[in-house]
Amino acid sequence: MYITVGRHQWHAPRRLLGGGRTRSLALVLSLSVLSVLVFFVLLPSEWQDVVLPLHRQPAPRRMPVAQPLPPLPDRVPCYGPRRRLLSESPDDELRSAHLDIPYPVPFIGSYDELGLERTWMTPEDRYGPYGYGEEDDDYGRERVSWDAVNWARLQNSCFDRNEARFPAAARWFTNEPRFALRGDSRLPLVRTWDEFNATRRTAIVVRTYNGYRYKPEDMHNLRALVTEASLRTGGEYAVVLLVNIRGPESNVTRSREAYDEAFRKADIPPEFRSIAILWDESLLRSWYPKVEEYR
Repeated sequence: MYITVGRHQWHAPRRLLGGGRTRSLALVLSLSVLSVLVFFVLLPSEWQDVVLPLHRQPAPRRMPVAQPLPPLPDRVPCYGPRRRLLSESPDDELRSAHLDIPYPVPFIGSYDELGLERTWMTPEDRYGPYGYGEEDDDYGRERVSWDAVNWARLQNSCFDRNEARFPAAARWFTNEPRFALRGDSRLPLVRTWDEFNATRRTAIVVRTYNGYRYKPEDMHNLRALVTEASLRTGGEYAVVLLVNIRGPESNVTRSREAYDEAFRKADIPPEFRSIAILWDESLLRSWYPKVEEYR
């Protein structure tokens, strides 16, 4: 590069001008500062009341690097829908067979590395414990009156039997109304990770909506999910049915009477009502007023 001083030109050493890399870094920093300034200048006034206070809040404590958790103590067997311990109920067991025919090759992964057996199942072998084929005369398992099954009671009974395996913060699951409009909530608007105590339990949330027509396959899969993920793990998981009461006019949080009425009209199968929790659009409009789209 040449610089003119009066009538004279001289060649500027590259290090004097900072070099291409330094100029690029300066440009990036300048653009970054400019972007931040433009963001706050052009930020809609109704958003500034939310963004700016959050910006001024002290930064939350950083989450420490995750460490492997110690294994939980051995699982205590739990009762299943046939009112017997799953460990002592052959009718609640899955069935499989070893056949002397070529086994499908996995697209990725390895049966050997994962310790998986190369077994075969029929639909009855897989879902027979959960009602598949029970209308047939040759159904080879004890039949269950599914409408009389209370899955929340079974999950909580399983937790009770395994309570000593979990930290003290672990609790029962209840399907009592637990959501509130933003202005009615007693919880702080912002919470951080360090406010919560570990329970070593995980919720599996299944989304559905009022008026959904549950097919036999849905029922078999939901029963299998609760039994195999919750009851057979000693309560390490809890299955929850999160039911969307559709329609902008709905307001299940208005009162307990409104919630109960919506619950009765939601067409939830009797056996799953004990694990069902309702929510609706009014709840999302309250907590996320700027979204404007909740479907």
